[in-house]
Amino acid sequence: MEFRPDFYEILQVDRRASQEIITVAYQNLSAKNGPENSENEMKLIREAYQVLGDPQNRWQYDAWLSNNVPISRQYENSSPPITNRTEYKVSPVRTLSVIDAYRFGFEMFIKQPALTLLLIMLSLLVGWLSLPITNSYLQMPNSLFTFFVSILGAVLLAIIVKLIFNVFDNKEIKVNHLISIRMIVYLIVYYILSGLIITLGFIFLIIPGIIFSLKLAPGFLLIIDEDLGPIDALKKSWKITKGFKGKIFLFGLVYGLIVSILMIPFLQFFKGNSGFYFATIFVGFILAPVFYYSAAFFYRTLLNQTQAYEFGDMEVNAFQYEFIKLNNISLAIAVVMIIGLLALYAHFSDSVFENFQQENFNNYMHNYTQASAGDLS
Repeated sequence: MEFRPDFYEILQVDRRASQEIITVAYQNLSAKNGPENSENEMKLIREAYQVLGDPQNRWQYDAWLSNNVPISRQYENSSPPITNRTEYKVSPVRTLSVIDAYRFGFEMFIKQPALTLLLIMLSLLVGWLSLPITNSYLQMPNSLFTFFVSILGAVLLAIIVKLIFNVFDNKEIKVNHLISIRMIVYLIVYYILSGLIITLGFIFLIIPGIIFSLKLAPGFLLIIDEDLGPIDALKKSWKITKGFKGKIFLFGLVYGLIVSILMIPFLQFFKGNSGFYFATIFVGFILAPVFYYSAAFFYRTLLNQTQAYEFGDMEVNAFQYEFIKLNNISLAIAVVMIIGLLALYAHFSDSVFENFQQENFNNYMHNYTQASAGDLS
């Protein structure tokens, strides 16, 4: 019996490699192998990616590998073997640590200022989109407008996460690779399915709802990172979080504590209820990149520990990544712009709630006046 070729050997990746690494390996081999190589060699590379690049096909192939030994096929031409393959500096299996994740997040905040400022501005854009959602929800619940703007906000968040993963993997950032229609559809379906599961958990008992939300949290990142479908993301998220729910909960709790502590100096400048609201907005948006960096690092470490996946050295790649260079003048301009946008956002968002509260008060007084008139009559 002739066994199938070793597709992992053809793409020159480890059998535990992530979908992201497999895609990068295929792209590099395709780019580095031109007309001087045999047609059979290129055919093998394409065939290998057709199998390993699709999660379902790869699962079936891995199941076959567990019962068979693939042939180790050499390329059937006289050209020398490929030696300029992409080298991945693989980190040892990490221990999942909340402290390490936030340490990494704050270091990235400082060492990648251009990327950090871009993420703050994208987060602000998501915030601006949330204003009409908030107003629409307060005034007209369940509006179609709210749904579409929510989807747009989710797309922007997916772009933010994809940007960070590209930096982790030392990949060139291309706009057309940051988002796709398929990813958007997968995210929407996952939002719906996970939301239903978590809601059911809260309906029956509060504790199951909390547990479900923790176990399904990585699913969104799995869709963005590994291009998994919503069902596969649900299954894998449920699997990789086994035994780590406490650390996932602690990760969110620590972020809340960090925000609360850093709000203290801001509250010295902003007094009263409005001051508290303004301070929350300023600290929340400024720290948003720290949370994104830390969450992505925490998620990749979780995969590394639970699946023994081989990723490039995230810290080396991320800290040394050549993003847009900013001189002191452009950096200062960007900071001033962000502060101005933060002030505008705080002002308009405060107006939304103020108008809503005033309208509620007016409606209450109107109803009270009518009820009093009825009593007098």
